[in-house]
Formats: sequence, C-alpha cells, structure tokens
Amino acid sequence: MAYAAAFSKLEQAQGKFAQTIRATEKDFGYRAAVAALRSEAKAELHRFEGTRNYTNPTALIAAMKTESGRLVAAIQHEGGLRITAAASITAEQLKGIVKDPYTLELRGQIQYVCKGGAVLTTLVSQTTYSDLLSHVIAKGEFRLDHKSYRSELKTAAKTTGQNYNSSHGLRWNYAQERFQDLLTRGVSYEKALGVTASEMGHHRISITEHYVFGK
Repeated sequence: MAYAAAFSKLEQAQGKFAQTIRATEKDFGYRAAVAALRSEAKAELHRFEGTRNYTNPTALIAAMKTESGRLVAAIQHEGGLRITAAASITAEQLKGIVKDPYTLELRGQIQYVCKGGAVLTTLVSQTTYSDLLSHVIAKGEFRLDHKSYRSELKTAAKTTGQNYNSSHGLRWNYAQERFQDLLTRGVSYEKALGVTASEMGHHRISITEHYVFGK
C-alpha cells in the first residue's frame, strides 16, 4: 500500500510539473525517477482480482450518520467520482439539470477535475443535486474531511453487514451499474463500455473492464 500511495503522489506531481519541464526543455532526471518507481511498484504490487463493489450501496448510504457523509457517498455512487472530487465542490461546479444523452433522464450535472487534470462532468440524481445545491447555497461550498468520511463509511459498512471496501468501492458500484443500465437501454456493448470509461476518466478500456467485470 505504501508503494501504491507513493506512486499515486508521484503521478500527480508529474502532471503538475510536466508543463514546467516542457517549457524549459529539461528533464531534471524526473522521467528516470518515474520509470524507476513504476518498475519497483510493478515488482511489489499484484493486481487485485475480483470486485470491490459494495453488495448494498443503498443501505450503506442510508446508514451514514451525517448528512454530509450521505451526500458524498451518494455523489460517489451515482456519479462515480473519487473521494477527492466528491468531497470538495463549489458553486461554479454545479451546472444545472440536464438530460442524460443515453437514458434521457433529467439529472444534475457536476463539473470536476479528475486524476490527471482533465475537466469532466458527471451526472447525479436530482435529489442528490438538490441536496448538494442547498448545502452550497448555505455554506458557500461543500466540503468534507476525507478521514472523517472514511471512518463514517467504515462504520456504515459494519452496521449493514458489508465488507469495507474504502470510498473507492462506490466507484466500482458506479461502473458496474452504469454499464449494465446502458446495456438494458439498448446501448451496444462497446459503446456502453466506452461511455463508462469516459465518464470515469479512464484512459484505457482495460481499466474500466476491470471495474465492471472484476478481472
């Protein structure tokens, strides 16, 4: 886990400093450092086989003790956001009620910056969007401490008799449910997988397949 955390932070740093590096046309040995860490990480880490989704995400969210905790969990479940994006939202990110182009349902749109720096949008239920909007209007922004949220989520998992799969488990739920929902509405397998990958900010279809099928 220590290697995974270090690798994630280094990738984030790479994104932030890439522009500076290109501008000066210098490498600073950074590329070599990234390559070395990747090699080390691959040697130490084994790919998880199986699924990390929650068996009953609805019950999990309902068992959250605070309104803010339930809201973050709902955003993760319905929109597929990572905790960093779901737990910190400003008024400028709220883009109103729009029609889902694939299901034709009216849903609330949230703009966010995904891992890697790309600006994406996600859709959540109108109820979740309304709750989020109300919170932002009252507080000026929506924000929840990550540690507090994870602790609350862990307690909710225990209360509902589910394995604690971290906040990321709800992202797995989103991938699987979105993919299946698209299929049931007549979207082709390839397009459903591509749409899900795009919405989650995945650059490789194989990553999304891992979320959807657990292998």
